[in-house]
Amino acid sequence: MSELEPKLTPANENPWYVLMTLYGEQEGERVDVELHEKNRKAWNAWVGRGMSVEERAAASKSSILEARELGVPTSSQKFEMLERVADRHKAEMTRRNNDQFEYPGLPELKHGIDLSATAFDHIVSCSKFVFPAEVDFNLSAFRSDTIFFIATFREAVNCSEATFFSGADFGTVRFDGQADFFATIFTKGAEFRSASFRKNTNFDKALFKSDVDFGFTTFDADADFEMASFSAGVEFNSATFSGFVYFVDAKFGVAGANGRCHPLFRECQFEKPTSFRSAMFLDTYPDFSGATLHDKTTFRAKAQYWPKHPKQSAEEARESCAVIRHNVGNQGLPEDEHFFFRREMLFAGRYGPWPQRLTYQAFGWVSHYGASIARPVRALVTTVIAPAGMFAAALEKSGEGLNLADCFSGLALSFSNTFRLFGFQSLHFTGFYKDSDQILDAVAGAQTILGLVFLFFLGLGLRQRFRLR
Repeated sequence: MSELEPKLTPANENPWYVLMTLYGEQEGERVDVELHEKNRKAWNAWVGRGMSVEERAAASKSSILEARELGVPTSSQKFEMLERVADRHKAEMTRRNNDQFEYPGLPELKHGIDLSATAFDHIVSCSKFVFPAEVDFNLSAFRSDTIFFIATFREAVNCSEATFFSGADFGTVRFDGQADFFATIFTKGAEFRSASFRKNTNFDKALFKSDVDFGFTTFDADADFEMASFSAGVEFNSATFSGFVYFVDAKFGVAGANGRCHPLFRECQFEKPTSFRSAMFLDTYPDFSGATLHDKTTFRAKAQYWPKHPKQSAEEARESCAVIRHNVGNQGLPEDEHFFFRREMLFAGRYGPWPQRLTYQAFGWVSHYGASIARPVRALVTTVIAPAGMFAAALEKSGEGLNLADCFSGLALSFSNTFRLFGFQSLHFTGFYKDSDQILDAVAGAQTILGLVFLFFLGLGLRQRFRLR
């Protein structure tokens, strides 16, 4: 541990952790279900005494508990329970620590549940636990699996700068207060599937080194993933975002990493503007199949933010670009729209029958999918100059070889063939093809066809460059 890193308190020196594991820690590689239930019932009974009838009913529903688990005991039972919990708590803390340890007393909910800067060496099993006060895990380290499945947090949760070295399960958790995961590190799989965030959620600078699942999660307020980093698979399928969403400067995929990071937003509902400004997609394009994007969704139409050779099928990449193109097009952003149109055409040329692929590829070679002026101009110049020598040789009459006049005449004839729609040929070379051979006729015909095609692409490029914005 460096001097800059905070000194972590062993979990067994934290009175809240001992209260959560009043009947013992999870010391095996798997959860002891019987032990977990004893710890859960003791915890929920203890915290339930300070909750109102409405709060207990809501917590029982969200954590799928029997109402009596959070029930209020009679005065005599309450006193007996507190005395029993206090005695056991002191005995457990004394047993788990050395002789020099000074017992801090039974903690009180009115001060919040402080588990900050704590080192958890064993499995933290809090499935169906109810937390009625603010919970602070700031700077803590979870070295084994962490399980909050179907837990209920009635107030704010602070997990900022915490580190989860093993699996972190927040599936079906209800966060009634603000949830802060600022700069949190998830080393292995993170599960938030079907979780409910009722207030603002902060995942700024969070680092997900393995797969993370936000499928079917509901965000009832703003959700902030600014500068978050997703190194592996990330799923938001069927998630609902009711507030503003920020993926500003987020990074999906890490250059050089094995596998791929495939952001899935299928069937998502974005009810307010979402910003992907400066978000980088290094491995694959995001999948928005069936998603409802807000009209003001922001994307960055710059090549450095998107993969040119994605680790996904070309068809998937094309569909993603089509969705984004449609969205930015509706916002009246022609340059951004054409950027994603070019990517769409690029991937269209990578699958399907070879004649279809060749058509799209030729479109890219000749005109950069309608965006280039220089490419059609170069193609027109080549069409004029390449056959000019043949026509100059055919025009030579002296028998003494080509002279400068013959070269200019051949170039002029080649130019008139390429731009036949302007009528130059009928004005200056009406008699040439009466005596020409079939090869020259074929070359002239090909020049005319190519000239029309390249002029069309030149017109597309000029329109794209100077279109009204």
